[in-house]
Amino acid sequence: MRTKIERIRKDLVSAKGLTRDEAAVAAKAGIIEPDQRYWWTEEWQKGERAAEADRRARRVVGTFDSVEAMKGALKRRVRTSA
Repeated sequence: MRTKIERIRKDLVSAKGLTRDEAAVAAKAGIIEPDQRYWWTEEWQKGERAAEADRRARRVVGTFDSVEAMKGALKRRVRTSA
């Protein structure tokens, strides 16, 4: 299980997550934080891999200092893609 956790830490894009049972055992053993068990599960890691693929393909709009800045960027993006 430690090996699986290290693989996730080193290679988020291709490493497989833990089962719920593995995450529970890892949390009980102090390997991962108990309140972060969900993050280590394969179910969650699928989403992390998808988000990383989007980031690498530049399908992510960016980070913003305010909600207004985010809305403006999204509106500009919609106008240019229409």
